Amino acid sequence: MGRRERKREGTRQDILLAATHLFKEKGFEAASIDEIVGCADLAKGTFYYHFQSKDEVLGALRFQAIEAAVRAAETLLEGGQSPLEVIQSFLVNTATWSQENPELARAFYTRGPQFLPRRLAKDGKVAAVRTILSRIVAAGQAQGQLRSDLDADTISQLIIFLLFHAQATWVFEGEKDSVVQRVTHWYRAVLEGIAVK
Repeated sequence: MGRRERKREGTRQDILLAATHLFKEKGFEAASIDEIVGCADLAKGTFYYHFQSKDEVLGALRFQAIEAAVRAAETLLEGGQSPLEVIQSFLVNTATWSQENPELARAFYTRGPQFLPRRLAKDGKVAAVRTILSRIVAAGQAQGQLRSDLDADTISQLIIFLLFHAQATWVFEGEKDSVVQRVTHWYRAVLEGIAVK
């Protein structure tokens, strides 16, 4: 990354840090873009260079947590951890963000799955998560832990659906239980299967 790219990424992170602070202090809906740029000590135009809206900031914060969970999963896999445990760790780490940020999770999931920022999709970041998860699944298949008659991408998409659906239903049902426990329970149910053996 060159100096200009580092500066650009630094400014983007300043916006995300300011937004995180304000969202926690005032709530997502109450915090304004003007307050975010004021807190980050930036011009409003600079905000719009990096983000099209406050919703896009929220999406970037959510995806930042997903990327951190992916990096942690890669480290575990490279360290020799069982792929099944690595997948569970990824699910738990990703769901933990929702558990710790229920108001942001509510704002994110009530906007629907099409909400993931277009720029992230355009940059290939969303596809990169799927690719890495497919790699973990393929490792599980190679070790005989997961079915090999399904391709790794299909299984990874099922896992991603499980993860996002568990969090979305948790939000819509009023966040009554632990979303981390819900995701873990659903994952184990998928692994064991729903048909009587």
